[in-house]
Amino acid sequence: TRSGVTPEGSKRVKGIIQWVSQQHAVPAELALYDRLFLTAYPGKDQPDGNFLLDLNPDSLKTCPAVVEQRVLGAPLGCQLQFERLGYFCLDTIHNRNSDGVLKFNRIVGLKDTWSGAATSTASSTVLDSLPKSSPGVSGKEEKENTADSVVVEDIRRLDLRVGLVLSAEKHPDADSLYVEKVDCGDVTGPRTIISGLVKYMSAEELVGRKVVVLCNLKPSKMRGILSEGMLLAASAPIDAGNEVEVNEVVELLSPPIDASVGDVVQVEGFLPPKPDEQLKSKSAMEVWKRVAMELKTNGNKEATFANPKNRLVTSTGVCSVKSL
Repeated sequence: TRSGVTPEGSKRVKGIIQWVSQQHAVPAELALYDRLFLTAYPGKDQPDGNFLLDLNPDSLKTCPAVVEQRVLGAPLGCQLQFERLGYFCLDTIHNRNSDGVLKFNRIVGLKDTWSGAATSTASSTVLDSLPKSSPGVSGKEEKENTADSVVVEDIRRLDLRVGLVLSAEKHPDADSLYVEKVDCGDVTGPRTIISGLVKYMSAEELVGRKVVVLCNLKPSKMRGILSEGMLLAASAPIDAGNEVEVNEVVELLSPPIDASVGDVVQVEGFLPPKPDEQLKSKSAMEVWKRVAMELKTNGNKEATFANPKNRLVTSTGVCSVKSL
């Protein structure tokens, strides 16, 4: 066949064989690059956190090959597809080895199995899985989510910002909930956020306080009032032997004192956030659940993600709690 086209009247074949004439073949050397680390969280599962133990020994392999003669005239950096291996470019600096053989670097493989392997244990990785079709999610929306999820870590998909609590009052239909007005720097004005903090602090303690807000959760009604975000807080259990209603301590996460309303909160050691506009599909809503499992405070009472050294920060400093 030619270009996968079966001539009329001929038997349809199942595949095509690519070949290069031995007489006209040009020797080449291929550099097959793979990911530098074996896991999505280098060092996370090592006792001492040593990320070097998770280096991928097969991150670079070289192999001999033969290519067509016309490749000899390819300009530096030219991108070529070598059948069944992927896309390659001629090395722009070391484009020939010691024997004068052309050197090509693989830039894209034909099949990526990393995302499937990384998401088989979703609770211990930062890569979102490729979402499967699910009721209530349109094909277009699902495709858009998939395009980002394979390259953006969960924590970077969150829109975390510094907010200022302008007012707080008890929910008219729920004694354990506050209805707060929080300025997060939105051009549309303050958000309404509902939180279950009545048992842990007074409304007076909330008003005028700077907080860390998760801003891109899907808005949801709580007892008839739409909540447009979540205040981040730390909690720790206390001895429930004494007959009290509260069996845990809850403290709101505080941004640096010099932080401004609307400042972005990100994690040290990660690229800048690339938040979804809204975490509204079923697969996207799982992102926050996975991140929440990895949010903790370290010995300095600083908020961290996945590792005590990966602190939550703004441009002016570290986010922290009072005592937990």
